[in-house]
Amino acid sequence: MFTEQLTSRFDAKRVSTRALLLRASDTDDRDALIKLGDKLDIETNGKWVLDQFLAETSGAPADQIWLVDAVRTLDQVKHFREKFGDRVVHVHLTAPIGVLRERY
Repeated sequence: MFTEQLTSRFDAKRVSTRALLLRASDTDDRDALIKLGDKLDIETNGKWVLDQFLAETSGAPADQIWLVDAVRTLDQVKHFREKFGDRVVHVHLTAPIGVLRERY
């Protein structure tokens, strides 16, 4: 998996938005989690990802490199940029829909 290669190469730690959603849900159904994420995006203008990331990473060393897997909207990225400025590197990866369904 590409995220494993990135975390290994850069000694980064991974935060999964899927895992964050699972904590707020009583189901692991993919469609239900997508709907929950969409609902949270509307309610918070996408800020829920940053808020949960900050809660998850509280107390970590300031120089720790983080991989957030995955932000889905421009608003989510903007909130990270507002908080962390030019320290944010946003990489958008794509794959054929069949591959994505198989993985997730």
